[in-house]
Amino acid sequence: MSATQSYNSMNATAMKHPDQPHLTFLKRFLVPKTAVTGLGMLMLMFLSAVPITNAWMLLQDSNFTFWNGRYVPGMMFFLCAGIVLAYGFTMNAFFSRVAPENQNVQKVLSIAQVFIAFLGLSLVIVSYSLSDVSAQASSNLTDNCQNSRDTRRLFEFSKVLHNIRVLPECAGKPSVEDCQGYASAYPYTDFLKTVESDFHCSGFCTAEAGSQAALFSLKSYKVSCEGMLARDMKNFAGDVAIQTFYQGLAIASMALLVAVLKLSGLRFQKADS
Repeated sequence: MSATQSYNSMNATAMKHPDQPHLTFLKRFLVPKTAVTGLGMLMLMFLSAVPITNAWMLLQDSNFTFWNGRYVPGMMFFLCAGIVLAYGFTMNAFFSRVAPENQNVQKVLSIAQVFIAFLGLSLVIVSYSLSDVSAQASSNLTDNCQNSRDTRRLFEFSKVLHNIRVLPECAGKPSVEDCQGYASAYPYTDFLKTVESDFHCSGFCTAEAGSQAALFSLKSYKVSCEGMLARDMKNFAGDVAIQTFYQGLAIASMALLVAVLKLSGLRFQKADS
């Protein structure tokens, strides 16, 4: 008996008595169409696990989201999740609307192959967007910190706060927040405070590293914040972009290889017949 005949026989047997009360949840899950759909979704979830994790980490990274927003990692997250759900809906429609005699292993594998290829290509495309935004942010921080559109506003707030910080009545206080003249301006002052605490740096777009006092503590840091932010952007977001590209390329190549082998097998079968 061929794989297609075996599959159709199992499917027909499982559909004879769908409403028997003694049919347990496990037996329902072992119905071929349910098992095939579930296993396919699990496979896609496994392939999407790393990209989804990376997207979530980027969404939680204050440095990345401040400069680049949440669009690119959000798109990566929802693309991966959407492909998994779309596969489930597609398989449900396939088993519901296609006649049982036309349901076979080859068609099921072809559907799965299309979704795997789409996942791989989506990751490759997203990796380019992620690489572009991270490289642009890093370049702005290192090469044009005081004048670029994205960094100029933060530089201006940092300069105002440092002018307050050097005043005699403010220099000895635990934080510039305690000084007269300070006013919170979201998201700039909050981001400066987070950066100073997380990266142990002081000054933003300064000529010399460590030339400015810390704003939100009395500590003395020897590195400038723009340099730390640029390195973090390159080392984290840049590495995620590279990883996403190669993972997407590997997934798409796997789907392409399966398609080539399938076509080769069909040609050999036709030649033999």
